[in-house]
Amino acid sequence: MKRHAIVVLSPEDTPEGRGRILHAFTTARDVAASGAEVAVYFDGIGVTCLTAFRAQDNQFTRNYAGLFEDIRPLIAGACDFCARRRFGAAEAAIALDVEFLGGTDQHHSLATSLLDDAVVTTF
Repeated sequence: MKRHAIVVLSPEDTPEGRGRILHAFTTARDVAASGAEVAVYFDGIGVTCLTAFRAQDNQFTRNYAGLFEDIRPLIAGACDFCARRRFGAAEAAIALDVEFLGGTDQHHSLATSLLDDAVVTTF
């Protein structure tokens, strides 16, 4: 069975972003349920949804908190550069026990996933 990398690149604060995040989470959950290996990554402005799900201060994050918990075992990490230097999501990532990937001076790369023939899907 193929490996899958699900990459969340969407902000949580727009209806379009919320839709993409919901699709990313449900896809990750459902593909993992089929027995496939799934890794979820937060990158770019997508790291901000960690802050939102930690705070759960709006209807979307409260409604889908259970789904977020369902995919937590699948979370491979968040881009360190994006979380710490660009979008202020480091505190949320730490509180949610999400590993930082890459480094503060470079973006996380999906090259390893691609070279390992993983199916990479971005939302």
